[in-house]
Amino acid sequence: MPYLVPHLRRLNRKERFFLIGLALGNEAFRLGNDFRRKLSDVLGLSIPDDSFVAMDYHLDWLFASIHLAATSGAPGPHSRDSRLLTGTQEDIDLPVAFDTDEESHVIMLEAKGVTSYSNRQFGSKVTRLSAAFTAPGAERVVPHLVLVSPMAPRYLRYDGCPPWMLGKDGQVAWIRMPVPSDMQKITRCTEGGVPSSQGGYWRVKPERTFLDN
Repeated sequence: MPYLVPHLRRLNRKERFFLIGLALGNEAFRLGNDFRRKLSDVLGLSIPDDSFVAMDYHLDWLFASIHLAATSGAPGPHSRDSRLLTGTQEDIDLPVAFDTDEESHVIMLEAKGVTSYSNRQFGSKVTRLSAAFTAPGAERVVPHLVLVSPMAPRYLRYDGCPPWMLGKDGQVAWIRMPVPSDMQKITRCTEGGVPSSQGGYWRVKPERTFLDN
């Protein structure tokens, strides 16, 4: 029975979501079968092929959807919890969600391909997500977190994570994401090629992928 997903869908206002779906002939943003199987395996969860999927989904939208589902979609005004609705652009890279008769599952995928997972950024999301899924109205929502990157992060601190974020091994679930090995980046430099943010020249150099710190 639809519970959370209709609210997630109605609050999804990313133009890129609609553009990419249109351009790739996948307007419903369905997961590929191979990735859906990998995600199901790593979580020990059967994920339907018609699950709701979005991109760059604002945490404010997620928290509002949970509250709306619990209040039968009442438009408000609702009192604002400043821990949850911050008015910032902080988001989930790829949320996957589906409803069952008893509960709703929200899978939040956080991806890194070139830059690293930062303990500061990760800690900020942990704080907000911890508050969200213990807030009134979240009782029917089952959260999951999955990291996606070329290699498993080694230096992330999980000591502040709630139990639902961690598997039996005490780690956040992880899926490998291949990225090209020959990526390049543009850097500014002097005429002699010396790196300089004020230089009047530029050059390309190899990009080191997934700088895990």
